[in-house]
Amino acid sequence: RAIDHHRGFHVNCVLLGDLFIGKSKLVQRIMEDHYDPKHEPTMGICDAQMECPVPGRADRKVCLLELWDVGDEPFRSRIAAQCHKSGIMVICVKLDPGAADRAKYWLSKAASYKAHSSFILVGLQADLVEGAEEAIQEMEVLAAEEKLFFWPTSALTGENVSGLKDLLVNYGLGGEGLLPPTRAGAVLTKAAGKCDQSPG
Repeated sequence: RAIDHHRGFHVNCVLLGDLFIGKSKLVQRIMEDHYDPKHEPTMGICDAQMECPVPGRADRKVCLLELWDVGDEPFRSRIAAQCHKSGIMVICVKLDPGAADRAKYWLSKAASYKAHSSFILVGLQADLVEGAEEAIQEMEVLAAEEKLFFWPTSALTGENVSGLKDLLVNYGLGGEGLLPPTRAGAVLTKAAGKCDQSPG
């Protein structure tokens, strides 16, 4: 649904990462505040959008948050086209051993789609994976090295998901009024570059 151009702004995000790690469930939790264990994985590309208030604004400014959940490799041409139009690329990794290496792989792949973009690192299944704390520490180091945001989440419990939504909106609109992390240890170093803030 198109947003009234006079009321708010459009933040366009693409979620990239391995298959079957919970990206679709994260989108469902962001959009509906609900977790469905039977939720089907994405085949191709799925678009979800919602209107939400801009955190910290007293003027009731409204933002259209649009999330593109990317699935199969056979849809690479469509994925590349959508990444080119995105304001933020959200690199999703399962918080298990090797998470930082997978994040590096997807950062490189995302840069091949669109060299000059804004990236956010998101950890999935923070509550489920044995050894998640170690993976979180590795991701924190990577985020600090790359000067990126890192946000560990759990779609199952909803941990940090509301904060992630606020982060996407705030960062997508220029980074003003960024909120502190709701989970100890989350790295929030300002990423270089600005993302798309075009109205509507």
